[in-house]
Amino acid sequence: MASTTCMKDFHNWLQTEHQLARRSARDVVSRVRRGMKMIKITAKSSREKIAFDLSQCDEFQKASIFVKSQIKRAAHLYSDYLGR
Repeated sequence: MASTTCMKDFHNWLQTEHQLARRSARDVVSRVRRGMKMIKITAKSSREKIAFDLSQCDEFQKASIFVKSQIKRAAHLYSDYLGR
C-alpha cells in the first residue's frame, strides 16, 4: 500500500490539478485505498489493465455499479498521478 506521505501528496495534487474540494479529494483517496486492497496500481497501469484487474476481483464484482465506477475513476486518477 502507498505511504501516508504519497497519499497526502496525491490529495494535494487532486485539489491543485483537478480543482477538487478537500472533501472530494479525501473521498477519492479513500476509494484508491479501497481499490488498492483489491489490485496493484502503478504508474504503468493502463486504464484497460486497471478495469480488467478490478473486474477479476470478487469484492469488486459484488459492489454496486455506483461504487464500481467511483473506484475505477479513483484508480485511474491515482495512476495518472503516479505517471506524471
